[in-house]
Amino acid sequence: MNQSSLNRRLIQIFGTLLGISVAVWVLRGIGILTFIPGGIIWLLLLGAIAIGINQYDYLQPLNYAKRDALLMQEFLSNEAGFERIFFFSDDSPKLDGKSTCPTRTNLLRVLRQLFDKLFMGAGDNFWFFFSGHGIRYADRDYLMPCDGDPEDIENTAIAINFVSERLRRCGADNVVLILDACRNEGKKTGEGIGRQTAEEARQQGVISFFLVFPSSILMKLRLYNKVLLPLRY
Repeated sequence: MNQSSLNRRLIQIFGTLLGISVAVWVLRGIGILTFIPGGIIWLLLLGAIAIGINQYDYLQPLNYAKRDALLMQEFLSNEAGFERIFFFSDDSPKLDGKSTCPTRTNLLRVLRQLFDKLFMGAGDNFWFFFSGHGIRYADRDYLMPCDGDPEDIENTAIAINFVSERLRRCGADNVVLILDACRNEGKKTGEGIGRQTAEEARQQGVISFFLVFPSSILMKLRLYNKVLLPLRY
């Protein structure tokens, strides 16, 4: 899929999102769908998870991951109109009384509980953004939570194909996966994460973007502006 096709698909997603949102709120205003709380409707139509990890227990710290996740959260909230964003970072506040520290336990819990049953439908959208360390191990791509151990990846990291599979369970027509994950720590050459995951995501019907190279926050903002901001038009 080339850049032009990606932009057209993303614009189509946002147009569908706005249309359904307006229709639902109109129906609630005239007495239809009033049994569904407004907050739940926004969650169903405009759902997202944003994760940014600077501080790691067993890996080199990062400088901009948390900031990038905050920027994505602001983009989804201010530019795309998302009302319900599950945000996980080094010092993010509790959500419904539960910790949002990006540990493996916490991230797996939200992936299990939130996607245990279908809660979206035709025309709905769910976005997942991760900024932090990524590792390719034994021919599989992994995201590293803050307590991920590079010497025990299978038991402490999170396989990206598991994330894609859980996201697809929400039932949304459009699932967007954006990964801003560094290459394996200490490896400047060789295959980074992304190629295998992109193919698996495509097969599962997930739209995927990978920013898997070192870059400054300015370079990343330029990429966000080029790829994501056309959604607003």
